Amino acid sequence: ARKTARGLEAPLQCIACVEKSLDGPLQEGLAFERQRFVERVNGTQSKALRHLFFGEREAAKPPPDAQGAALRPVQRVGVIGAGTMGGGIAMAFANAGYAVTLVEVTDAALAKGLETIRRNYAATVAKGKLDAAQMQDRLARIHGSTAMQELAEADLVIEAAFEDIAVKHGLFQQLDAIAR
Repeated sequence: ARKTARGLEAPLQCIACVEKSLDGPLQEGLAFERQRFVERVNGTQSKALRHLFFGEREAAKPPPDAQGAALRPVQRVGVIGAGTMGGGIAMAFANAGYAVTLVEVTDAALAKGLETIRRNYAATVAKGKLDAAQMQDRLARIHGSTAMQELAEADLVIEAAFEDIAVKHGLFQQLDAIAR
């Protein structure tokens, strides 16, 4: 449980409750369980998990003013930033069958990001989760560029650039001029 529910309090407390009920009288075990339950249900993890549960369900619903609106098809995705996050996002979209344009500021950063993506796919092939043809197909869906203008054809653009507000501000100004 420590490994599979790492960081979560409740699973370990459930185990403690079962242990307590086996070590003494049932009534003591039930009282211990009730105390642990009240602590957990009023704790920050429980509140956060409930918030997440309802938030996920609400996020899946379109806002009232968009209900009935036609969905825009997404065929090409742009990702700004070829670092760990951007590369992972590009791979996720390529895995789902989308054409991806991965944009980076310099040729060196772009080459490094594309090489990391290739190594990640190669590791997946080595584990037997993909075959070489699937790897090549997914790699072929990812096009790298240093030209922001290439994002003009993207149906969806995701920014995964360096965490600097000035950099992000500049990126969004450029995107505002070219994005559909």
